[in-house]
Amino acid sequence: MYRGCLPTRVSLQDKGVHCPLICVTCDDPYEYLQHVFFASSFAMQVWLRTGLWDVVHHASTHSTSFVDTILCIVQVLPCEDVQ
Repeated sequence: MYRGCLPTRVSLQDKGVHCPLICVTCDDPYEYLQHVFFASSFAMQVWLRTGLWDVVHHASTHSTSFVDTILCIVQVLPCEDVQ
């Protein structure tokens, strides 16, 4: 229903919006969903500070999509961490 609604630079370009693809927080060449939430330097710092980096990193490197990553994370975390 809401697939593709988050305005990453890659998704904006896919919708015809002319903008640079580079990530504004870490200068990675492509700002896409998986990068913003799991691979950017800012996202990594957030996950490290929450103590969930090991789970998130494992899920993001072994998943094929953003949704798969989220599902993998939710499956292995205790309910209080998921919330």
